[in-house]
Amino acid sequence: MKKTLFICLFVSLFGFIQAQDLDDFKLSDGSTVNDKRYVKYDRLPFFRETFLKGKLLTDKGNSVSQLNLRFDMYANELQYIKDKRVYLVSEPVKEFVLYEDSNPANLSYTFRRYNIDVNGKEIPAFCEVLYDGAVKLLKYVKKSEVEKTNMTSATVTKTFTDYQIDYLQKNGKLIKLDKNGKNLLPLLADKEQQVNEYIKSNKIKLNNEEQLVALLKYYDSL
Repeated sequence: MKKTLFICLFVSLFGFIQAQDLDDFKLSDGSTVNDKRYVKYDRLPFFRETFLKGKLLTDKGNSVSQLNLRFDMYANELQYIKDKRVYLVSEPVKEFVLYEDSNPANLSYTFRRYNIDVNGKEIPAFCEVLYDGAVKLLKYVKKSEVEKTNMTSATVTKTFTDYQIDYLQKNGKLIKLDKNGKNLLPLLADKEQQVNEYIKSNKIKLNNEEQLVALLKYYDSL
C-alpha cells in the first residue's frame, strides 16, 4: 500500500513539474520542434539561426524574460529552448525583443505583432520596429520558399528568399511605403518645410533605413 501510494505521488508530482514552464508561466502547449524540419534547405528561415537571449510580452500582459528565443520568419512562429528541447510558443505574443548578446544595453531587435496588408490580404505578422517614436517605422520581411534544382543530382534543395515591406505608423494607422520612399513625404506634410530642409542639408536618402530613422527622429523633435 505504501509503495503504491509513493508511486502515485511520484507520478502526480512529475506531471505537475512537466506542466510548469518558465517560472510557473506556461508558454507552450507542449508542441516541440522537429530538428529535421528544414534538413533539405540550404538557407534557414530564421531571423538568426542561433537562439538569442530575449524577452516577450503576451496578449494577456504577461512579461517573460531570460529566454532563449529563435524567430521563424517563414512560419511567423517564435520558438524557445529549454532543457535542450525546442518548443513553439503557442501563447499569443504581442511583442518580443532579441538581444545580439547577453547584455541588454547592447544591440537589440524589437518585434511587434500587427495586422498588415500583404498582397491585398490582411494578416497578423511580426514586424521589426526600426523606430518607435510618435511615428513608427516598421519592417516586415516575407520569406518565400524556392526550389533549387540540380540537373546532375537527384537531391532537391530548397531555400528561402526575402521580400521586404516597410510601413509607417502614424496616428494609429499603418501606411505601406514605396520602395523609393516617395510616398513618405506627403505623410510628413504638416512639417513640410523643416523636413525638406533637413533632407537637403543632410542628403537623406529615403530608401536608406538608418537615414530614414534619423529623419523620423528629427520630425518627432519638431
